[in-house]
Amino acid sequence: MRETFEKIPDEFISKTATYDQKVPIVSILQDIDRLGTVVVTNNGEYMGIVDQRSIARKGSLKLEDKYACGKFAQKVPLLNDSTSMTDAIGYFYNTASKALPYVKGNKIVGIVKRNSMLKAILSMHLLSKTKVDEIMSSPVISIDLNANMAQAQKLMSDNNVHRLIVLENGKLYGLLTHKNVVKFGARSEGGSKRQVLSTRPSQIRVADICEKAPLRIEHDENVESAIRQIVTKDVSSLAVVRHGRPVGMLSVRDIVESVAQSGGNTEEEILITGLSPKTEEYREEIRTSLEELGDRIDKFARMDVEYIALNVKDIKTNTYELKARVGLDKLGVVYASVTGHTLEKTLKDLETKLYKVIKEKKEFMVTSTKEAESSYEIDES
Repeated sequence: MRETFEKIPDEFISKTATYDQKVPIVSILQDIDRLGTVVVTNNGEYMGIVDQRSIARKGSLKLEDKYACGKFAQKVPLLNDSTSMTDAIGYFYNTASKALPYVKGNKIVGIVKRNSMLKAILSMHLLSKTKVDEIMSSPVISIDLNANMAQAQKLMSDNNVHRLIVLENGKLYGLLTHKNVVKFGARSEGGSKRQVLSTRPSQIRVADICEKAPLRIEHDENVESAIRQIVTKDVSSLAVVRHGRPVGMLSVRDIVESVAQSGGNTEEEILITGLSPKTEEYREEIRTSLEELGDRIDKFARMDVEYIALNVKDIKTNTYELKARVGLDKLGVVYASVTGHTLEKTLKDLETKLYKVIKEKKEFMVTSTKEAESSYEIDES
């Protein structure tokens, strides 16, 4: 693990573009597509970055000339020549960004992309003994190919996810991502009134917007094979399948989180990120509550909880978005997200949802195993 503490190599720094926060968002979409991430400044001072994910987070805003790019900027940490690889991996995990700005002196000279971190993880063989289903996110959030975009956007919003598995008769058909949604929104704003009406979300099928035949990987393959696919194809996630049916998603965040938990950034079983100055005082109470949840899961599921990662986001006064991921030794990573009022109540709602999801997943796993064993006995007779 010594290499993870070394500085970020210069070859990891990629070019980017810098825009003043008053520049219209529609005029920089091509650069975002080309570069992945652009930097936004306010009177020459660093303000944040804009990428497709930060645009998707403002999904209620139509991409019109009247909206300045500063409205979509997300402030993320700046990397420099004293930032270690360990710290960089931690920053990528905490922010879920595709790139972070890199500073030399007082000037932003480029960005460091997540793919560079993945290449480093691959070269250091940090996950060489890990199988895909050990760190994938589940359960699958899916939608039928004949559903419309309004339904898809609501499903994404309700579950706080950036991608949906698209199914055809229960099997993998495609993948709908926030990138598809952003492009759809930009297209809807062009042309005549008649053209705009014809592209209302409720009138567009998911099958017409989603990526067909997305990249996939078998549940029992090695994670390094998945990383190679992600880096080579420059994608953010892979659909995980078993006998042709999707059983989970493996994202860059899953990979980075696994490294952070297993030896890069922390060895704690409870990882809490995103606390603001006003919520930091509740850290120990949150930790205690999550530890008790882990004990409950251990008892009813009869499997070890390897870690619980919680991200806390203040949306507005007394409104919070909580996202949690639980790593289980037999079920892989289970994901849940809840938005609500008061931190205490939202945390309890999240724990209830996690408990339910894990119970359902365990029951499905037991049923699938019995069906497989029954099929095997028939084949052998």
